[in-house]
Amino acid sequence: MKTTILILTTAALLLPIHAQDKASKEKGAKHKPHDKHMLVALLKKRDTDKNGEVSKEEFLAGAKDPAKGEKAFTKLDRNKDGKISKKDRPEKK
Repeated sequence: MKTTILILTTAALLLPIHAQDKASKEKGAKHKPHDKHMLVALLKKRDTDKNGEVSKEEFLAGAKDPAKGEKAFTKLDRNKDGKISKKDRPEKK
């Protein structure tokens, strides 16, 4: 009996966590916790002239598929200034 109660209690506690995770995946969560770290890594890798910004040309030079690269650049350039920089970091909630 204690085992049954323990299993049901555990399931009841885990179900909301699973449902929340599934809902955020379905909604296409805007920012993942590691987004800003990925942006910093991108800046280090693609900023060939080391000015702290990645121009569209620098970004597309490393893209395997130019069409997807264009789309990705547009999405990453949050402030729409034509370059990707630390200013394009996701906002804290």
